[in-house]
Amino acid sequence: MSDIPLPAVYRTFEHTADTGLIICGKTLKELFAHGGFALFDFMADLSLVRKRIRREISLSCFDREELFVRWLSELLYLHEAEHLLLCRFSVLSVRGGKLIALAEGESYKGERHRIHTLVKAVTYHGMEIAKRNGLWEARVILDL
Repeated sequence: MSDIPLPAVYRTFEHTADTGLIICGKTLKELFAHGGFALFDFMADLSLVRKRIRREISLSCFDREELFVRWLSELLYLHEAEHLLLCRFSVLSVRGGKLIALAEGESYKGERHRIHTLVKAVTYHGMEIAKRNGLWEARVILDL
């Protein structure tokens, strides 16, 4: 996991009816791991989520921007289809357009978990990954 304090790994920005996330990491692995954390931290109170279930995720895409959107979309799919709240993300490999990662969390329990915001989709609009001031930074817009 990162030595960047988790609340500092991302921030939001306004975008018409949607919300944007700016995520940072020292490496591409960390950037992708922080992206998973940011998505779920934006949606729910992760302090209430335990690590009981683990999913391995393997993706291949054309480039890293598409890979980032597909990564977050796959995590969102696990939330919607399997009702998982994920709280810990370990990226084992990210190279070119390929990613292998682990995501941990548990099934949603309405009596114990708190959802802040529902996210409908992760969009490609305005998607950007760049290295700035020694950190990798991703900008992504969430359809709410």
